[in-house]
Amino acid sequence: MNSDTSIQKASKKLSLQLNKDLPILMYGSGDVVPSETDEQTASLLADITTDFIYDLVCAAVDAHDILTDGNGGGIIPTPVPKKSKNKRSREEDSAVVVVYKTVNHSSSSKNDKHNASFRI
Repeated sequence: MNSDTSIQKASKKLSLQLNKDLPILMYGSGDVVPSETDEQTASLLADITTDFIYDLVCAAVDAHDILTDGNGGGIIPTPVPKKSKNKRSREEDSAVVVVYKTVNHSSSSKNDKHNASFRI
């Protein structure tokens, strides 16, 4: 079987499967109730979604080929994180500190400033 034929069959099968659920998804996005959805609109949206998935998978395969120089194989392992020299906990390392903010209130005196710092 030709690969183009198998891709077309798989795309058609996916499109038909998506077509069953699209009226409900369209209704959830603000369209008419599922029983009143135009079948051609749902079918077109299923075809567009199928094409998008196909293009996304092709781009992922191409990116993988570029990453591995076309040799396939496994994905390059991520490097081991360096150990921290200080004794802070992981929780402290991942905390975000919001920058200090100075606020002038026009109703109060000119020298009255408020500083705030929040740790998330």
